[in-house]
Amino acid sequence: MIILDTNTLWGLSPEDSSADLLRAIRAAVGEKVAVPWVVMEELAAQQAIKYQEQHQRAAAAVEALREVTPGGLDVPSRPAGQGAGSFRSPPLNCLPSGG
Repeated sequence: MIILDTNTLWGLSPEDSSADLLRAIRAAVGEKVAVPWVVMEELAAQQAIKYQEQHQRAAAAVEALREVTPGGLDVPSRPAGQGAGSFRSPPLNCLPSGG
């Protein structure tokens, strides 16, 4: 069984050649590829921090645009129905755990 850790998955996308190699190993050799739950939690937390930082930069840019726009700028600060505590990161697409 191949167990992937956070460092391995951080830069890995489903289109990478490393992901292709893992899929080929799983298919040809029958080796299982797995990601521990704690690794997925850590990746999700890292993504959430990254998204929050990007959101803060975007909000600052919108505010700067508001300040220089004649007559003001009417742009909502967050999508309708999303309060301050409703931030959710999108699901991570990663390699299936095999089976």
